[in-house]
Amino acid sequence: MTAVIKFMPMKKIYIFLIVFCSCIHQPGNENDDLIELFVDDQYEAKNLSELVESIRVIPLETTDQSLIGSVADFGYDDGNIFVLDGYNQLVSQFDENGQFIRKLVQKGNGPGDIQHPQMFSIDKLHNEVWLSNNTNFMRFDYHGNYLGKRDYQIGFTDWYVDEDYDIYFYTGKNDNAHNEDGFMTGDLTLLTTNDQKKTWFKSDIIGYYKPNMTKVSFGSSHPFSPQPDGSVTFSYTFNDTIYCIKNKQIYPKYCVHLTGNSLPSEKLNNMPGEEIDKYIQEHPSLQWNMNSVFETPAYLLFGYGIGFHAWAWVLYEKATKKMTNVQIKDDLFGTPFLPIKDSSEDSFLAAMMVENMDLNPKLAEFIGKEKYERLKMLSPEDNPVILEFSFKEMMR
Repeated sequence: MTAVIKFMPMKKIYIFLIVFCSCIHQPGNENDDLIELFVDDQYEAKNLSELVESIRVIPLETTDQSLIGSVADFGYDDGNIFVLDGYNQLVSQFDENGQFIRKLVQKGNGPGDIQHPQMFSIDKLHNEVWLSNNTNFMRFDYHGNYLGKRDYQIGFTDWYVDEDYDIYFYTGKNDNAHNEDGFMTGDLTLLTTNDQKKTWFKSDIIGYYKPNMTKVSFGSSHPFSPQPDGSVTFSYTFNDTIYCIKNKQIYPKYCVHLTGNSLPSEKLNNMPGEEIDKYIQEHPSLQWNMNSVFETPAYLLFGYGIGFHAWAWVLYEKATKKMTNVQIKDDLFGTPFLPIKDSSEDSFLAAMMVENMDLNPKLAEFIGKEKYERLKMLSPEDNPVILEFSFKEMMR
């Protein structure tokens, strides 16, 4: 059975917004607690050192067995750090202090082996790691034991496993989003353990637009943010509503209004891809594409693009209902941007390659002089560093 959500069009729809729904009510769900956030284009540029209360730096142990070529993705849960190595196409497991534990999976064709893992997901409800290689999922527990596999023939950019082992696929606006059987006709699809399907957020435009028009394909970073109560916060590309998924139901939780420059949807729908690209280049202050949504018990954090040249973050504190709109400059580690990938309670996590770091002595004020000096001794060939940080009161 397919749930259909009716969208109410807004007078203004922001660039690349295909179905930009505003404060949507799903039939049958109460929506009294919907929170509306208005984000203007007057963001502040601030240094990371001004914003954070505490920083924990976790250098991952470097050995012949644990060497990581590049960080395609990583996750943290229950004292375990899992890193998907994009270069070696393996998953390494470390403890909360960065000590190497094991390679979670081996390359090969035997039971429990995998060839070319493309993505992984940490199933924090069941303490499992799921790997995808474009044809099936392979499951492992936190001790490296192989738990079996599940086949699929779906194009997607991310997924989430609920308490019943049903899978929510985020498909984005990909070319395989419209299959002949009607499956995957929206941005979010539920596939149950007995292969029943349910799809939300259907769109006539899927990033490929119309015949003889330039292809423009879009994805969304971090569309699922699991919550302690078993629900998951969900967001998808070019939509201003952030949802809650709970008990196989979806309802709006936040409505974010980017109130800066925008491109009307009627113009967007008739514009070739190269013209959209040109439009953004000619409007460097354009707000578009809310992305990278993280929710913790105390905060909602998300980013948005400013033209093609910059990225800003919005932090909303639930208790005080205060919101900060800020462009973060990393003046501590010297990286071009802050690659936030995960959250734990009310802190946020990022992974940094040592070769990309240019340490500022000011970092010693946060982690101590001894740890700072040890960090300075790392070489570009060493494993990445995991950064865990929390925001200070002034951000609220």
